[in-house]
Amino acid sequence: VDVAGSGSLFKVDAAGRLVKYYGHDTEIVLPDEVDGQAVTALVANAFRGNSKITKLTLGANIIKLEKEALKNCTALQEVIFNQGLQEIDEAALAGCGQLAEIDLPESVTILGKGAFENTGALRKLTLPRQLQIIPERLCGNSGLRQITIPEECRKIGKAAFMGCRGLETIVWNQKLAEIEAGALQNCSKIEKLNLPEGVTTIGKEAFLGMDGMTEITLPSTFTEFKADVLADLFESFDNDSTVKLQAINIAPENRRFYSEEGLVYEGRTLVYIPQGLTQVSVKAGTEIIGERAGKTHMRLQKVVLPEGVTIMGVSAFQNCFALEEINLPQSLRRIEPFAFLGCEELKDISI
Repeated sequence: VDVAGSGSLFKVDAAGRLVKYYGHDTEIVLPDEVDGQAVTALVANAFRGNSKITKLTLGANIIKLEKEALKNCTALQEVIFNQGLQEIDEAALAGCGQLAEIDLPESVTILGKGAFENTGALRKLTLPRQLQIIPERLCGNSGLRQITIPEECRKIGKAAFMGCRGLETIVWNQKLAEIEAGALQNCSKIEKLNLPEGVTTIGKEAFLGMDGMTEITLPSTFTEFKADVLADLFESFDNDSTVKLQAINIAPENRRFYSEEGLVYEGRTLVYIPQGLTQVSVKAGTEIIGERAGKTHMRLQKVVLPEGVTIMGVSAFQNCFALEEINLPQSLRRIEPFAFLGCEELKDISI
């Protein structure tokens, strides 16, 4: 349908989706109707790669922005969303590098993967309160400084905020249950992270690369990690990642984990040593040093183990290149493979 008169710059299909814009304006107001037909969506790739548009106002009847509808509109600085918009599909506004603010209407209930990723100028993102899932890669590699998790949000998807290196503040809600893999990866400006009660599950490498973080508090409800060992939340297998982390605090009511002097324990097993520590004293009563509990901790220099430790887990202190001193108690019965592999500075082992 090519529209005559004032609508002649817009082409829509039989379903009312805007397919093409023929004009050259930098500020565009999309029509509510074309030739008597309501304009209900922007078709996939409708404005993709347009380097001239600086401002876009959506028509009153639009309910969906389809996949990559506005992707790589490199001059776009402002989008005025209509009340009634329901869905923003995958990468719909990805790569809009001049877009500084996104204020979504409460009518939006679905956001697609990477909807706003690679938006380097983005400083403010307002999400609708009823949004239940923050999707995978929502605004990865954006310029966000602060984000408020919507009231009804239950899950933060994979890599949702990955690479948001300027992100400093997260305002949490009370219904969040799951943080998926890589969700906050490389958010290097966050110094202290206090996860809310209600979070039960955290995915692999959720906090990888948060090299400004000094302290994290995990709630009493946290009982499950989608990884081989707890270390996988903070580091990859051979990655020196959360380099300033001094303490992991576990809420006292947690039924699976507990913390003492910043170290994490599960029962009589030492589970994890934060990467920012240089010396640690393992608590009395510990029997097992868990797999990869201190692996690749570049600053760790001294470890004091109590009597009663019987097992040194696989790769427990592998590649701790600065480790110089550790005592092995008489109770120790088994040292698993690679426990001290690569500890090149280890000069003093007391048995």
